[in-house]
Amino acid sequence: SDKVRVQVFFRDDSSQPASVFIQRSSDSKYWRDSDSTWQAAKTWNTLSGGSATAITRWISKSIDVGAGTPTLTVAVGVPTATGVAGQINHFYAVQCELGQFASSLILTTNAARTRSADRLLISNDAGMRTWIGSQGTFACTVLADWNTADISTSDHVIALAYHDASNWERIAYAVATGRFVYQRRVAGVNYDTYLATTVVKGQAYDIVVRTTGSIAEQPDGDRTLAAYTSTIFVDGVRGTDVVCPQPPIELSTGNLEIGSGSDTDRWGGQIRKVQSYNKPFSAEECARLPQ
Repeated sequence: SDKVRVQVFFRDDSSQPASVFIQRSSDSKYWRDSDSTWQAAKTWNTLSGGSATAITRWISKSIDVGAGTPTLTVAVGVPTATGVAGQINHFYAVQCELGQFASSLILTTNAARTRSADRLLISNDAGMRTWIGSQGTFACTVLADWNTADISTSDHVIALAYHDASNWERIAYAVATGRFVYQRRVAGVNYDTYLATTVVKGQAYDIVVRTTGSIAEQPDGDRTLAAYTSTIFVDGVRGTDVVCPQPPIELSTGNLEIGSGSDTDRWGGQIRKVQSYNKPFSAEECARLPQ
């Protein structure tokens, strides 16, 4: 079943709040936001936090619409039981949006609109690389808008450092194998370090990848790693290492792309606490990232 968020933009002329109800067509039940349940009786949710001087945005909790694809009806107003004489409330916009997280407002009169996905590009040129191809550690926290069982096509990319068709690096969730993967493409050959994971919608995962440099190093205490050894950690759990013959051949200019690799393999969720370092941390340090 899908999850949605409802947003209401409003202003109160007095201290008396308005309300919103959310009803699904599958069984005509009403959403109660206080405890995230569906109720048989008509249920109004108070639009708290209103102001007489500024427009306020109320955001529902993540709403599980239930089985199938029911239609949701969202209505704002003042319930008879709570309304008072002279009460004035202003409503500016209501938005019902597919996904775990509330995003920016799309103004439209009555037709649904598809949101255009953003692409975050960070300069990764030779003068000051954000992603260090020769060695380093990269960490972030991700939350997905999907479950592993829900996806069947494109991989979901967390980060991509692209140079050319034969040389690039990316962190992604590989759909075909059901695992987080740190993939380094060197001279047209892929080298993957990975960890099988069943993704749960809305759950946070700490993702850390690291690569040793041009000589054998000992970042894991008493464990010496060969040159260009790559490792992935998911919530501190270590995946299967892989050794590359050399790092990808980097262009003098380029970008680090966060959250996508193209229009068809976007992450689909949130990416937080993005960190990049120019040294390979130990396994113990990687288990504590991101901080």
